[in-house]
Amino acid sequence: MTSNAILKPFFFAAACVVVVGCQSEPETLPDVTVTVPDQFDSGGQTWQKQANLQQADNDCLTRFFARNQGIVDSPEFEGQPTVFLSGKNDRRFYWLRAAADGIVWRCVEFKNRKFSPTDGTGNPFQ
Repeated sequence: MTSNAILKPFFFAAACVVVVGCQSEPETLPDVTVTVPDQFDSGGQTWQKQANLQQADNDCLTRFFARNQGIVDSPEFEGQPTVFLSGKNDRRFYWLRAAADGIVWRCVEFKNRKFSPTDGTGNPFQ
């Protein structure tokens, strides 16, 4: 028996497990909302909401996605984020979306010239 003959049943079994184990999102999502505040405190800093993205925000996000090519087309980062500033250069970008278990959020923080992506569920502003 060649090594290809041994691997074919393994790959077939693995593919069956993946297909059978997948679940889709429910057709209707729960009615949940998060009120985005004008400002909030986190980590000893006050974050102020911006009305819209500025050129410096676009430049910052361009650098982040250039360094993280694997998430460029992710549905987690679709649409325009909500932007918060703290001081002159610190920024947080939030993407919020409804999911089966409530609100799911992604955040990219730019602070001290470094990017820190985080994520979670529920209200990220509390």
